[in-house]
Amino acid sequence: MSLEDFIIVVYGWIDDQLKEWLGPTRHLRQRGFAPQLSDSEAITPVVVGEFLGYDTDVGIWAYFRQH
Repeated sequence: MSLEDFIIVVYGWIDDQLKEWLGPTRHLRQRGFAPQLSDSEAITPVVVGEFLGYDTDVGIWAYFRQH
């Protein structure tokens, strides 16, 4: 499986799990300004980054910004 396919699978799994846990209309973030990313889009890079061995937010952000 390519890394791109892995990221898509992880995103789909996280999105399905959040919908199951929270319901289709609820979100983890409920206050403040409207976010630019969905909850699933915000969680996926953290999970994939940890899998790839990036153990800091800076490392994960740098990787996904580059790619």
